Amino acid sequence: LACYETATFNTATCFWVVTASQATQPTLACYESVDFDTITCTWIVSGTQPTQPVLACYQTVLFDATLCSWVVSGTQPAQPTLACYQTAEFSTTSCSWIVSGVQAAAPTGLACYESAAYNSITCVWDITGTQPTQPTGLACYQTASFNTTSCEWDVTGTQAAQPTLACYQTAVFSTTLCSWVVSGTQPAQPTLACYQTIEFSTTSCSWVLSGVQAAAPTGLACYESAAFNSTTCVWDITGTQPAQPTLACYQTASFNTTSCEWDVTGTQAAQPTLACYQTAVFNTTLCSWEVSGTQPAQPTLACYQTAEFSTTSCSWIVSGVQAAAPTGLACYETATFNTATCFWVVTASQATQPTLACYES
Repeated sequence: LACYETATFNTATCFWVVTASQATQPTLACYESVDFDTITCTWIVSGTQPTQPVLACYQTVLFDATLCSWVVSGTQPAQPTLACYQTAEFSTTSCSWIVSGVQAAAPTGLACYESAAYNSITCVWDITGTQPTQPTGLACYQTASFNTTSCEWDVTGTQAAQPTLACYQTAVFSTTLCSWVVSGTQPAQPTLACYQTIEFSTTSCSWVLSGVQAAAPTGLACYESAAFNSTTCVWDITGTQPAQPTLACYQTASFNTTSCEWDVTGTQAAQPTLACYQTAVFNTTLCSWEVSGTQPAQPTLACYQTAEFSTTSCSWIVSGVQAAAPTGLACYETATFNTATCFWVVTASQATQPTLACYES
């Protein structure tokens, strides 16, 4: 008997009646197998579900009974965009990216004219700005100091006050000495004319002369001048009429008492009209224009040509075409152009007709 069977003798039929029912095979997982153990009279199930894989913090797992394996799902979060000074490390504890790094502090102690901008490429602060140029052209009494509050140059210093001057003095500020330079001397007493007396006036700041010079003479020629002679105390008249200028052959000169100059009149004769091949030069000896130049010689012409001189191109224009050679010449004829008659001459010599026999033509 199988382990699960029992036998009972049936006295009625006089046979052993075997009864039993083997235990139903259990439902198996995909990874299990079963074998009936006749000793324990049970089904022995063997096989172990595969060990669940180690999961990252962002993963989940589910056992797929169809594939008979663990199916892992989940993706690590994308690394965040970092600033140039940051680094990122994935934390399996918090299951997130840990960003570290701090932007360098903006520089301090900048000058008033400087500014700082963070450079995300070089990851440093770029400082820009230049101190305004110290002003130039300062007066000798001025100084310039940079004002960090207004961020500008402060110019200080005042020119010294001009000193009180005598009437005949002037003052000029010297940028070299950085002080006023007073110049001026009381005018020296002028030399007196023979007819004058003098006294210095502090009001007019000049010597006041008295006495009147004798009136200048009148009726002087335009080229004359009168100068008072302080020795003789009379007017001396000087001046000579200007010398007559050198004249061209066609000019005349007359002295003008109004302008006090020589008036030159006369005009050089107009240059004559020239042929294209001519040039003209004024002869100051003959006082006339001399024309030179010859028309180019007419070129040698063919019998059928004519020539005309062009004043535009200043050359001979040749025209005319040789008559065309005659046509329709017999094979034994030739045509030659006769340059004497200016005609084509046709010449020929027909072969002599041979003597014919009575039967020839």
